[in-house]
Amino acid sequence: MKKSVQDSHTAEAFWKNRKAAAPANKEKKSSLIPWSFTILIVIATLLVIGYGSVRETAEPVVSAKKLTNVEVMTVKTEEFIESLTLPAIIKADRVATLKPEFEGILERWFFPEGAQVEMDDVIAEIDTESLRLNHEELEAALKTASQNVALGNIKKESAEVNLTNIRKNSKLQEFELESAKSEHKLAQKQFERIRKLSKQKLSTPSLLDDAQNTLTQSELAIFRAKQNLISARLRIQLAKLAIKEAGTGVELAEARIAELEASINLLEYKIEKGKLRAPFSGRLEEHLVQPGEMVSPGDPLASIYDLKFLRVTINVPDRYVTFLDSANEGTKLFIKMNMPGAEQRIRAKLIIPGLPKLTGGTESGIELDAQIARIAQSSDPESNTFRVELRLPNPKEALKHGIIVRSKIEYLFYPDAVIIPVKAIQVTDAGPRVLVVEETDGAQVVRTRDIEPISIQGSNLLIRSGLIRGEHLIVAGWKGLVGGEKVNILVEDGNFVKPATGKKEKE
Repeated sequence: MKKSVQDSHTAEAFWKNRKAAAPANKEKKSSLIPWSFTILIVIATLLVIGYGSVRETAEPVVSAKKLTNVEVMTVKTEEFIESLTLPAIIKADRVATLKPEFEGILERWFFPEGAQVEMDDVIAEIDTESLRLNHEELEAALKTASQNVALGNIKKESAEVNLTNIRKNSKLQEFELESAKSEHKLAQKQFERIRKLSKQKLSTPSLLDDAQNTLTQSELAIFRAKQNLISARLRIQLAKLAIKEAGTGVELAEARIAELEASINLLEYKIEKGKLRAPFSGRLEEHLVQPGEMVSPGDPLASIYDLKFLRVTINVPDRYVTFLDSANEGTKLFIKMNMPGAEQRIRAKLIIPGLPKLTGGTESGIELDAQIARIAQSSDPESNTFRVELRLPNPKEALKHGIIVRSKIEYLFYPDAVIIPVKAIQVTDAGPRVLVVEETDGAQVVRTRDIEPISIQGSNLLIRSGLIRGEHLIVAGWKGLVGGEKVNILVEDGNFVKPATGKKEKE
């Protein structure tokens, strides 16, 4: 308490002395202000002059530029395959449709739907009862016609025998005529002799009458012989007509037999065709007609699919179809002259895509080897594509007719190809180019390379020239870079590079 009172007295004395000295200090301070400003101006002037002299003589200080980080990959050669991947449709190697050849009622099926059938198996049958009855009638008519042929042959043989007898009788009539003529000559001479004797009164009238009678009888004998000969010759003609008539009857009967046999064969063919048989082994599709229904010629009843082998139909663009012919020497020469390093190698595959996953994406698909079975010689007029058929065995007949798949046909093979990512390419007015990194005086320097692309496959590009093995191609971070610029390699061949050591660090 005592100390606080003393402190208060001391402070009071301080402020009294402060107030007493204030006028004197104020006068002194006011006198120093003009000189202070003058001194400050002089000092600032000297500093500016000194800074200017120092700036003229000192070297300029340039701040270091930050290098661009890039990712590079080492250019390598590897195998590259040119291929076509096109949509395709699976078809059975052989497809047959069961169709009736005549109208009728479907009687029954012998195999259920989806059954495996073998070649010549009876699949279904058309009702042929009326055809069988007609067949029996024709068989009876054929038997009658055969008998008529036999009877006609007998008549013909009889007529021929009769003709032979008549000809013999005709010969006898000719002999009788000749004999009658001889007797007539003899009677005529006898009559002339007696008549001369009668004129000389050397013969009696009765002898003359007898001679006259004998002459008359000889003339009658000639007349009768001629009539008999004419009759014999007429009978010969009738016998010939009888033979011809019998032969015609035989021919008609034989023609009837041929007609009946043809009709019987047709009926037998229809009866046999009423049994619809499998033309080859395969799988029977659904029944399109039920038993008891009327069917007409050409109506489809069912289909059979041979699924042991499959055919895949694809439409190949015209620019690629020539490469698929392995036997064309002109194609091989063209590849050798225009595609250095390439070889013709044809391999066909059928790709069955996998099923979608519940977690996204798809399951891995299935690839099956196939063979090119046929290449069309003319293009489709609408699409200008060529129809190509692939053929392959069906594993366990698991694949069905009509499945949509993908086909892959490899046609060119490059054993030592330079392949780069598409993302590394710069498109310029002068053409495509890439950037590479070269080490120059311990620094990583960008260089440009013009390239000649050949083919693109997914995210990769096949090039013909512009890069060589071992070069470091910039695949990321190249935007804005120019040739001659220094860069920093941050990632090389997928591995991080430590800036301090320069060594690669695996991701």
